[in-house]
Amino acid sequence: MKPSKPITPEATEATGLRYQHGEVTLNGEDVPSTNPKEGLDQFLQFLEKCPTKPFIIGHNIQNFDMPILMYHLKHFGLLQRFSDCTSGFIDTYKVASKVYSKAAVGNFKQETLVKHFLDKDYDAHNALRDVLSLCELYEKVLSEKCQSSDIFTLNFYAVKSSLVPLVDSKVISPLISRRLLACNLGLNTIKTIHKRDPNNGIHNVFSEVIGYSKTPRITKCKKIIEKLVQHLNSCIES
Repeated sequence: MKPSKPITPEATEATGLRYQHGEVTLNGEDVPSTNPKEGLDQFLQFLEKCPTKPFIIGHNIQNFDMPILMYHLKHFGLLQRFSDCTSGFIDTYKVASKVYSKAAVGNFKQETLVKHFLDKDYDAHNALRDVLSLCELYEKVLSEKCQSSDIFTLNFYAVKSSLVPLVDSKVISPLISRRLLACNLGLNTIKTIHKRDPNNGIHNVFSEVIGYSKTPRITKCKKIIEKLVQHLNSCIES
């Protein structure tokens, strides 16, 4: 796609891409390019042609690529269409960092993991090679490590945004926010739980022990729970 801003000299040096006079070149050779809206539309058409709604897999996409992609899809009114033609997303960075120690693999960069597990080097600035290497890494190494809990949807970002005011106002800590996010418990859901049972709802949900881990869903800390309940009560009163 044609960029909306000039490509910096540093980026050109790393990738070979240059954008001048409305045209994109790679190492001095013209390459086909289109405007962002048309490029996104072509991407969605590709997804819509899949026989079943696909899962999109990428490395570090949850915190980096997805927010950028969502911003541009929303800008062109294409976000709902994107949601309708995808089943969910898997971040291979999250999967790898969950099942392997840093000491074992060095770090969780895609290039490092590809070298460690596949004994291959590749040009990370070449988009096609980047995708093909991740495909091989996922199919041969990470796919068997994936669980249903590794799948996230666009709702992840709505839940995350809803918790920001609670963190900013110090009602909950960033750690509690991350635990709530992992359980898909956004502010509206928390309010509903409290409304149904003002006395014990939040406590019961937060402190419930999950499976055989003997670990509470969120926390058993009375102080943390009471602080959130007080905040919810003040919201109702106001």
